[in-house]
Amino acid sequence: MAMVELNQLARVLNLTPRRVQQLAGEGLPRESRGNYDLAVCINWYIRYLQKALQSKSSDVDGSVTNLMTQRTRQARATAERMEMANLKGRGEVVSAVDIRQQVLKAIAFLGQALDSISQRVTTDEVLQEKIDEELRAARDRFALDLESLARPRAGKKSAQ
Repeated sequence: MAMVELNQLARVLNLTPRRVQQLAGEGLPRESRGNYDLAVCINWYIRYLQKALQSKSSDVDGSVTNLMTQRTRQARATAERMEMANLKGRGEVVSAVDIRQQVLKAIAFLGQALDSISQRVTTDEVLQEKIDEELRAARDRFALDLESLARPRAGKKSAQ
């Protein structure tokens, strides 16, 4: 049992004497005022640091995740964002918003072209009305099918 004074213990633990006194207030064992058992204090300080590291862990979705794991996740997410930006920059991916705008323009153009078909095919008004009804029904079915494609499916993320 090697007894040391406050300043000696502070040097061994690489702390200031004031910090050693604060730790004594937190439970660092001492034999008498200003005198400490070196081995006991080193063991106590190791356990103290281990507890401090564990407290830097946090609960994520019910499981304990340490700081390193959190940083790894953050780095991976940053790398994925950069990769996506690179893919967009090279034109290898297109945002869903851009695709949707182009599809809506194409549908509008198609609608305008369909509106004049019956008049170009026949002059018979009854037949024109029948053709227009069929084209409207086809447009409505197409709109419903397109709408169902636009909805994200369960378990899949929308690519935007």
